[in-house]
Amino acid sequence: MAWQLVSELGLHESHRTESARRFPSAVCYPTYAAQAADGTYVIAEERGVEKQVPFRFECRTIRMDVDRRILFDSHELGFEDAHGCLVDDGGMAGAIALLRRTRWQLLFVAPTGDVVRTIELQNISKRLPRYVVATGRNTLLIVFYNRAYDIDVAEIDYEGQLRWYLPSHVRSIGIVGGLELTADDTILVADPFRHVICEVSRTGNVLWQFGTWDHPASDLAHCSNPSSVTRWRHGRRLVADTRNHRILSIDSSGAASPWPVEGAALCDPVYVRAIASGNVLVCDAGNACVRELDREGRTVWQTSEPLIGARHLSYPRSIVLRNARTFVVADTGNDRIVEYSAGKMREITMRSDVALFWPRCARVLSSGALLVADARNGRIIEISASGEPLRTLGNVRGLPLGRLSDPHDVRQLPNGHLLVTDSPQDCVLELDWTGMVHHSIGLDGRVQLKDPHSADVLPDGRIVVADTGHNRLLVVHRDGTVSLEIEALLDPHGRCYRLRLPRYAELYWPTMGDVTIGNAVVVIADTGHNRILGGTIDGRFLWQFDSVSGAHPSGLNQPRWATLVNDTHLLVSDHFHHRIVHAKLLEVAGSEEIA
Repeated sequence: MAWQLVSELGLHESHRTESARRFPSAVCYPTYAAQAADGTYVIAEERGVEKQVPFRFECRTIRMDVDRRILFDSHELGFEDAHGCLVDDGGMAGAIALLRRTRWQLLFVAPTGDVVRTIELQNISKRLPRYVVATGRNTLLIVFYNRAYDIDVAEIDYEGQLRWYLPSHVRSIGIVGGLELTADDTILVADPFRHVICEVSRTGNVLWQFGTWDHPASDLAHCSNPSSVTRWRHGRRLVADTRNHRILSIDSSGAASPWPVEGAALCDPVYVRAIASGNVLVCDAGNACVRELDREGRTVWQTSEPLIGARHLSYPRSIVLRNARTFVVADTGNDRIVEYSAGKMREITMRSDVALFWPRCARVLSSGALLVADARNGRIIEISASGEPLRTLGNVRGLPLGRLSDPHDVRQLPNGHLLVTDSPQDCVLELDWTGMVHHSIGLDGRVQLKDPHSADVLPDGRIVVADTGHNRLLVVHRDGTVSLEIEALLDPHGRCYRLRLPRYAELYWPTMGDVTIGNAVVVIADTGHNRILGGTIDGRFLWQFDSVSGAHPSGLNQPRWATLVNDTHLLVSDHFHHRIVHAKLLEVAGSEEIA
């Protein structure tokens, strides 16, 4: 099937016009960078990030000179699983330590490119080896983990002897995204799972913390998925505050300020490191480049031009039509709602003392007002066309928590009730504005949901649920019985399109004027496969959208939402590319019809 790009929204015009002149990026998703004494750069990157698999071993480590010539590439040694770091002390100074993720091995590679030592790690930990960090004390820290809270951190010397490990009683750390051994013999840890930076003693006691456990935010007292931390001058700490697209400089009192950045904005920075010149190296992962920034924020060196560079949106989520030319977007990462009309964006300002916090869904009511799932505030709010809060719902009788936790989706039903999907509480609720539950799915045990993300309603009252954690769509009767379970779409040739983490599903009804003329199309954001699927309610495949020529990049990265404008025009919220893609379906293979 063929798709044509209509527009990309969320990117500045200058980015689109200059993208054709951008030279190819030397790296894909950089996660580590250091500068050696000879001025070269050692860079490690994740590969195959588009595959969306739970255990991704593909990675690469390179050494690059200031002219961007690659002097060493771990792939040329035949290693497709080697994530490395620069060793800058002792007899191994100038070498690269390569962690082979699939072999439980650590290799030392001399500046000549020769492997000079191999250390077996299977007796250090049985968990999956993820990355290695040099301490500057003739030792290395190695992070192993299988999943959140299932972690090992080990310190070994250059002979492979275990010198220290994180005590097993430490249960507060979700994921060790980044760590550093300090001059005070403490360990700095960036925890992207729990959204904090902490400093712990070797006995596991938390000595210092920035941010609040499990409370991501964009103000200067919090982080959102911080991935890296390092000590800098005068007791300051530098943090890669990934989902806030910034580097924070935090002083000894805990006061934070963003590192200035001139030119292209950062996009999902995952690593920061101070170097001898006083500059910092930043792995600007969303821009597929490593950038060296001076203290004024000027880029003094980079591996390539930033991929995205300038954007209006941050982790956009819902897209809802106001009319044929205007639609409303939940600009989730920017904590706001915006409206696009004829390609022009305006922010819908809410006049309230309580600002929106990670809004995941905004729907347009017939009155022109907006119905917003203000997710991390744990509430549903109705906002007038002029931005005035009209009604708010947070407390819900009958819920285990007594209130909404993190509503991902909301829609108004014909009877005036609200259909709310509360993912952390694994339920879909029909509520009125007083907080009374009139109907529920997932609370009474008849249907087991896991991390549901959306719910829509068929004309006969059945509810279509994107049961994300179970990799399926469910069609549920009002009495709680399951009518249909869709784990895959099937085409006429027997090909199967299996769902993986479907995060949104909505019904589209073809019309002529005000008359419905065909059967419903189920539009599915098949997030785990980086695609949008069109199908029928009984599981028949109609079409697929996963890339379109002319867009940059052409493919999707964790799409969260999709809606059909009409039979052939599709709007997609390309979540991790921070854009809305508008594409037109030109033809369907085999001359199949959409509806």
